[in-house]
Amino acid sequence: MKISFIVATMNRDKKLEECLKSIDQSVMVCSGVTIDIIVIYQNGNSPTHELIANHPNTQFLTIETKGLALSRNYAISKSTGDYLVFIDDDAAIDPGFIKVLKSVIESTHTNAYCGKIIDSSSNENFTGHFSLNRNMQLRMSDYRLFMGSSHILSKNLLTRLGGYDEMFGAGAQYPAAEETDLFFRILRNKEKVLYIPELVFMHSIENVTRKEKVFKYSFAIGAMFAKQIFNDPWHCIYYIYMVANILLRSAVRMVQYIIVPHSIELKNNRFHYRAVFEGTIHGFLSYCKKGTH
Repeated sequence: MKISFIVATMNRDKKLEECLKSIDQSVMVCSGVTIDIIVIYQNGNSPTHELIANHPNTQFLTIETKGLALSRNYAISKSTGDYLVFIDDDAAIDPGFIKVLKSVIESTHTNAYCGKIIDSSSNENFTGHFSLNRNMQLRMSDYRLFMGSSHILSKNLLTRLGGYDEMFGAGAQYPAAEETDLFFRILRNKEKVLYIPELVFMHSIENVTRKEKVFKYSFAIGAMFAKQIFNDPWHCIYYIYMVANILLRSAVRMVQYIIVPHSIELKNNRFHYRAVFEGTIHGFLSYCKKGTH
């Protein structure tokens, strides 16, 4: 079995170093698996000589443009693993990750997996959804468990699906939701996606998030759901329900913040409920307008 780790990055060598070290540590406690690591630099950036020297077995690639989906697709074309692990450059994996992944693949023979994300400093779950501690096959409504920095896919499946939609993801027209779009496409192709909480990824939690960042993320989410409605009309009621759920929850929180701001002030600093509401609507309408041409 061969596993490829794919890490897209741009000007974050210090965090990237920690990510690569975590992969090296996990390799040391597992036998019977061949590992290769592909780091893809965007926008013409390149690694330092020190980073290359510290990781001689890592393949460093560069593309001249910026785009997470674009860079991942390029790395996929260069990968040789049977399974590909996608991880953000500011994330890390648990030391036992590769050993668990090998065992899971050999016992389930599934093409798509995702794991649990926890905060690297507090050991808290990245979101409340990751409090789930049992293996399960994901349904459409479980899309929040399939996050960009915590999924593993067979190369065969990615080849059949055509990789990530390059309209989505950081640096693209819709700067997020590339993994959620891929998740729904996987399910439409009658493939299973298994959530395995023992596959632990570490990613720090931002307790205060910029409103602009939340708006852009929600803008992409809205567009992504509009895309699913256009491409999968048989399940449009599910997608409409999920969009309505996002809008209703954020609207209720907006009202709560107006009436009793101190009750959710900290949460609002992280989630910016008005930005979620407005971004989702703008993204949805943007893609609908695009889809009519």
